[in-house]
Formats: sequence, C-alpha cells, structure tokens
Amino acid sequence: MNTAARAALCLAAAAAAGLAAAAGVVAPGSPSAAGPAPPAPAGLAPGEVCRITADADVPLACYLPAGYDPEKRYPVVYGFSPADGNADAAARRWSRTADQAGWVVAWCDLGVADAVKVEDLQAVLKAMMAAVEKRVRVHPRRSYAAGLAAGARAALALARLHPERFAGVFCEGALAAVPRGEHPRHVAVFAMAGRRDPHAAEVAMAKVIFDAQGIPLEVRFFDGGAEPAPGRLLEEGARWMSRLWFIHQDDDSPEARRERLAAARDALAEVRKCLQDDDRPSAYARALEFQETFQNTTDDALGALVAEAAALIADLRRDPAVAGLESYRPPRPADVVGAFREACRADAKIEPARLAAAMHVLDGAADDPSRLPDALADALAELHPKFRQALDALDREDLLAAAALLDELGGSADPALSAHAAYFGGRARVMLERYEEAMPLLAKAAGEWIDRTLFSGESLFLVGVCQTELLRRQAALRIMSDFLKFYPDAPERMRVGADYVARTIRAIADGSLPDVQDRMDDCRRLLKLQYSGKPTQDRQDRIIAMLDRLIEEAEERERNGGGGGGGGGGGGGGGGGSGPPGGTGGRPTSPATESAAPPGEARMGALGRASRGSPDEVWGAARQRQRDEVLNVLKTKFPERYRELLEQYYKSLQEGDRAGAAAGLAPGAGAER
Repeated sequence: MNTAARAALCLAAAAAAGLAAAAGVVAPGSPSAAGPAPPAPAGLAPGEVCRITADADVPLACYLPAGYDPEKRYPVVYGFSPADGNADAAARRWSRTADQAGWVVAWCDLGVADAVKVEDLQAVLKAMMAAVEKRVRVHPRRSYAAGLAAGARAALALARLHPERFAGVFCEGALAAVPRGEHPRHVAVFAMAGRRDPHAAEVAMAKVIFDAQGIPLEVRFFDGGAEPAPGRLLEEGARWMSRLWFIHQDDDSPEARRERLAAARDALAEVRKCLQDDDRPSAYARALEFQETFQNTTDDALGALVAEAAALIADLRRDPAVAGLESYRPPRPADVVGAFREACRADAKIEPARLAAAMHVLDGAADDPSRLPDALADALAELHPKFRQALDALDREDLLAAAALLDELGGSADPALSAHAAYFGGRARVMLERYEEAMPLLAKAAGEWIDRTLFSGESLFLVGVCQTELLRRQAALRIMSDFLKFYPDAPERMRVGADYVARTIRAIADGSLPDVQDRMDDCRRLLKLQYSGKPTQDRQDRIIAMLDRLIEEAEERERNGGGGGGGGGGGGGGGGGSGPPGGTGGRPTSPATESAAPPGEARMGALGRASRGSPDEVWGAARQRQRDEVLNVLKTKFPERYRELLEQYYKSLQEGDRAGAAAGLAPGAGAER
C-alpha cells in the first residue's frame, strides 16, 4: 500500500472513531488539558526522537528538548508532511530548534494528500494534541503548526480554524493566500521556500496579500528547490515567533509572568555574553530586540532588566562602529575649515611661516569643495613635520612606519591633528588587514571627532569595511546605510562600494556556504597576522561545526528525496507559480538568507601568506582525521568550487606548518588573539 493510500485509510479511521470535529465549532484540546504531566513522559526521552501512537492509530514522531523540565509548560510544534514525507526526519530536523527555543515537537507520520478533507485533518490534530497532553504540560495558547508543501497548507488551515490554541505557523514550500478576514491576525506566519521551488512565486504573492491584511508574515528564500528549508531558518523563525509572543502576550497570570521574566533573563544574558566576547554590534542588536520585546511591563523585576538594557543601548549608540551615526550628524565642511583656521590663528606656538603656508594651502582649495579634505590634511602637514613624514610613508606604502608615526600623533593636544592621525592610522591598518586595531581609530574620526576632520565620511565607510571583514554583518549594514544617507556627496566609487556591501550582506545567511567561505578567509587573515591563540582556534572549531551541519542538511535532503509534493487544493486554497521572485540570473530582488558564490575562482585571497605560526596548533580540535572526514564528504556533497576552496584552505595550513618550521617559528608563535 502506498503512503497516500495509507494516509487516507488512517484519516478515515480517525473520523470513524468519533474524533472528527466540525470545522470551526469544536476546538481540538482545551486549556484545561494543560495540567501537570507525569515526571517521566511515557514513551518519550528528552533529546531523542521517539515514536508514539495516538488514538485511532495516528503515529507520531516526537521530540522533547534536551533540558526538559516536567514542571514547566511547553509550546508545541504540530507538524505535517506531504504524502511522501518522513516524520522521523522532520522531527530530527526540528530538534536543534526545539532545544534552543524550549519547544516540544510532534510530527504526524500520515502524509497529507491534497484531497484530504479539513474535517479529517482536524480529527488527526485532535488525536495528536491528546497524545502530547497526556505526557507533557502544554502551553494552552502557544502551539505552532508546521508543514512542508501540502502539509504547509494543512497547517495553515488548522491554525486558522483554531486560533485559540495556535500562535503561529511555519510553512515550507507552500503558502496559500487566504480571503480577507479568514486568518486571525495574531497567528503569525513564517514562510520558507527554495528559489527553484515551483511554488516560490506563490509564497511571494501571498506576502503581498498577508501584508495588506495586517497579518504578521516573514518570508525567507534559500538556494534550493522543492525541499525542506535549512535548519538555521527554522531557528530564525522560532526566535521571531517567540519575540512576537512576548510582545503581544496579554496573559497576566502568575505563571505567564514567570515565563516572561525567565525569557527576559535569558535574552539579557545573551546581550551580556556578547559584551563579554567583545562583540559590541551583536550586543547592540540583541539589546534592541530585548527592548522591543519586553519594554511594556509593570513588573518591577522585569522593569529592572529593561532599564539595564536601555542603559547598554544608550552607551552603544555613541559608538559609530556599533550603531552607525545615531548619535552624530556630519557638520558643514565650511564650519570644520573655519574652526581649524580660528584655532591655528589663536595658537601662539605656531611659527608665522608655517601658519602662512597652511593658510595658503586652504586658500588654494576654497573654490573646489572636493579638494578641501586633502587640503586640510596638507595644511596640517605644513604645521607638523612628523605628520608630513607619516603621509609620505603612506604614499610609499610603508604602512608599519606610517602607523607608528601616526600613533605618536594620536594623543596630540591639537584636536585636528589627533583626528587626522586617527583616520590615516586606521586606514593604514585596514591596508594591513588589522581590522580590530583600525576600527576604534576610525570610529573616533567618524563619531566623537566628527567635527575635526573632513574625512569623517571616509572613516565611517572604512568602519563598515572593517565590520564586514570581521563578519559583523548587521553592524556593517547599519553603517553602510548611514554612510549612504548622511554622505550623499561622497565619491561615487565609495557610494557604489557601500551599496554593493549592503546588497551582499543581505544575500548571505549565517551558516550558509558563503558564510563559511568568509569565515575561512577571516581565519586565513588571522594566521597571516600570527594571531594563533585560542580565539582563532575557537573560530576554526566553529567552521568545522558549521560544515558538519551543512553536511547533515545535505544528507537529510538526500534521504528525503529533495522534499516534494504539494499542489493546490485541500487545506487552504490553490496557487502555483513558475519560480522564485526576481526571475533567474543576477541577484534576487528581495533580501535572501542564503546565496551561492559566483562561479569562477574561489575568493580566498593570498593563502600562501597565511603561513605564520603553527597551523596544527591553530586548527585546535580539528585533527587531521577530522579534516579528512569532512573533506571526503564535501567532495561528494557540494559544488566543485567549494571543494576546491576547502582543499586550497587545508593545503595552505599544511604549507604554513612547513614554512613556519623552516623559519624557525615555535609552535603557537604569534599574538594571543
């Protein structure tokens, strides 16, 4: 018997057993069902995918989060697959998200065919809910429906019919638009689709309709066809759903207040962890999320956390490398030059001949505003011979000598000199790929000292470059957006570059192959600079973990046969489409969460120079056997350009080992970064 026939028979059996409910009349489950659960849920083990059978022989694949606590009440994801789906694979795919979000997963093993009646689906849902509630304390109003293809249509229909239980829906590969007024506005939707999925256009069209009705909807497209979405998108969706719940929660019961306070403490702990790791941009983004989520409160304990977050935000906003120009606005060039002239004339220590030479340089650029930034720097060079030496060293590309001279000038009592020393010193370090050292210098010139130099725009642009290279992409996006907004007269090449960086950032998802490529290039840079300490090893360990996960996802897609199924029809309307939004070729017209690297040579930079230090120690936990295993799987799972990229990278590490030994470098030589 095929899967579809088996599904139809089981659904009929459920209806015959008296579990069918009239659409929209009888809700499956009820708040009263969410009572205390047995300490050891029957048939379930935390951290494992387990099989249970609900009433009417409805088989389920269930997952309890690894930190399961029988005293807590849990949100539950009720999932549905298409006719050729695999419930065990779906539950495994959701397990990491369940652990992070603290959710329970119950996935139905009855594949949903398009022709299945809504009444029969409700019967199965009621059986699923009853089976879970016998074993777990379930949150009475915070369930989530999920599904792939035809299963997504079923999930959407069930959530619409029972809004008193569902807070959101996860739709993969299908998203049927609904007539006005039929979808409750509090039931959010997180939709995912491969760009080559035949139903991707349907998802894009539904976005327009949902937005018009005021229904919360987020859409993510990924590289792929009619297949399950990458697990990282499930995690992103779960985070978004959780935030929406706490923003709009209206339950004032003691248990709801405790849950809200516990969630707030966990969220603020993430902010503190980012600060501890010196990742201020991520701390800022998380603090903003925290404030938006929890700011409306009358609870004193939660109010204290909100106040702490507000203080952190106020401090971080003063740093252009974190928040862009929220606390600063560029002055008029004439005001900067005027203040410089007045300060020079008021300084009795300046020799008259040097003062006259400096003023002559500025006068020569008075009729051409585009020349004023360089003219101001040249005027400073007339006043300060050491600054002239530093600029000459930069012209010769003697970057280390220039940086040393500029560091000496950074503490000058002359505010214009200190600001220009910061800008040029930061620029020298950018050319040396020392982005961590460059950023605080450039941020001063772009923010606190914005009225001392006409290179504040260039400084902000370079701050964005640094954050991009350091993989702090959301901060880079804020910075480049502010650069384009506040410096409309900047050179065209810089504005084009800023726009390119912003579009590239929007097209890369955390954990995707392009993201791994960028992280590998960052490790190449750290090796070149001899930053071979534990932080570098931790970054490379993370690369291995990310590759492992990509391999798992690739193997999961193979086991599932690429997902599939799901035309129009039962459970929520038809639809279709010929492909992803934006057509084929070029960049997608809408922000994407994953992007393939362009064809051709892999962009890894000068790997041959990444040979300092001891690569074996730098690579840390990635022993040779582990590297070989990863590489062997990648050879069969991923496109040729990524295989070449990884082979080249590992080869550079091995060559670095030999080069380090030949140079007499001790293992682990270099700065501890």
